[in-house]
Amino acid sequence: MTSPRVAIAGAGIGGLAAAVALRRVGVEATIVERAAEIREVGAGLSLWPNAMNALRELGVESKVLAAGSIVERIASQTPDGRPISVTDFSAIHKTAGAPCVCVHRGALQRILLDELQPSVIRTGARCVSFEASLERPALLLESGGRIEADAVVGADGIFSAIRAQLHGNEPPRYAGYTCWRGIYRGNNPMPDNTPLLAAGGGSQFGVWPCGLDSSIGFSRRMRRRGKTIYVRRT
Repeated sequence: MTSPRVAIAGAGIGGLAAAVALRRVGVEATIVERAAEIREVGAGLSLWPNAMNALRELGVESKVLAAGSIVERIASQTPDGRPISVTDFSAIHKTAGAPCVCVHRGALQRILLDELQPSVIRTGARCVSFEASLERPALLLESGGRIEADAVVGADGIFSAIRAQLHGNEPPRYAGYTCWRGIYRGNNPMPDNTPLLAAGGGSQFGVWPCGLDSSIGFSRRMRRRGKTIYVRRT
């Protein structure tokens, strides 16, 4: 009896995690990715205990812990530095059985990628739709090719062709805020394991530890005048 096969559209965090999970239960997976290569993109991700528990099931929790920073508490303050609150996560960590962690998205993607054989991923292959069949569903590629499997998974991002075919091609809706994210590498001036947040006037700025010798900063600024949204960097 041959092993079941699954075709996955998208080699982001979701697609890679799905392929790793399938491999652990003996299911072969093929991932098609429209990018020409898998490269580091994005900034930091905060992984809460439920995510860390899932990564434990995938067998990569220790690698993520080594690549990221455990978040033990968050300190909030006003823009001029007056303390607002300190939220401690020790009870959450104990109850959930896993810590909160901040890690660079690229590091998490690489950890998952290293769990798979190179032959699992086909880059430069854009999925444009899928063919539903109880006997042999397939992902259809822009090149005219098709990837047949016993099941298909859509993990192809915000402009997902799979979702569009299932639920209609609705464009993303602006939620009313803008966020800038970036990575700083160097000496870390932050308190150990404690992100710092400043909030006020419709804005928020935060700095998070994000692995060895790095931290992540992000800012948001929103101002409403009638129906118009004005955004400026803080």
